[in-house]
Amino acid sequence: MNNSEVILMKTSVFWCGFLFSAIPVCLMASDVDIPHQFSAGTPAIAAQVNENFSEVEAAVDDNQVQITAMQLEIEALEDENKQLQKEIDELRNAQPSTVAMPIFPRSFGPGTNYIDDYDMDGNKGVFTIEFNVVVDPDTFVAGTNVLVSGAGGVGSGTIEWTDNNSTLTFRTTEDFATISPCFSGGLTLTILGSGELVPQDMHGKAIDGDKDGLPGGDFSNTYDLIC
Repeated sequence: MNNSEVILMKTSVFWCGFLFSAIPVCLMASDVDIPHQFSAGTPAIAAQVNENFSEVEAAVDDNQVQITAMQLEIEALEDENKQLQKEIDELRNAQPSTVAMPIFPRSFGPGTNYIDDYDMDGNKGVFTIEFNVVVDPDTFVAGTNVLVSGAGGVGSGTIEWTDNNSTLTFRTTEDFATISPCFSGGLTLTILGSGELVPQDMHGKAIDGDKDGLPGGDFSNTYDLIC
């Protein structure tokens, strides 16, 4: 063996030792089983070195396959996120510009009166308020933002919905005379369009109670009673 061969062999052993010591740090997904180990000062056999390199190469290739698969999954998730964001934007843009407001009074034309908006069921008052669009019925709460009052105080009642949640019917629990004694000024129905618990349409916009074209504002009307 001449000096050049000795130098080459020592250089190869040092390089392999450095490379193999770095493998556990570089490779995360695949375990590498190095078939041949070398010690300092021991000549390395070329075939064994090549076999070690082959194992490393196979592990690196396996890692690359897994990295590529993960990149494809990430790209698929990004595409899905873009599609969801597009659908959200479309839904937002699809919201109607018209705000929910009471159609009042319900009967139109000459001689308009409140006969379609107020009725009696025995001694109970029945109020019917129609909205121009579908509203969210869960945001209308009797005694909280839908109130009936009179000279006798604030009454209680129940709410029913018809016409695909666009028509509200409020029935008083008390007799009308308890809330509003005869000739005391009538019954007042109020739907609060401002405050913390605001009645809303199906898009989360507050109703336009005062009918000024903007969300918010209270609806209130007093119904005179003939005893």
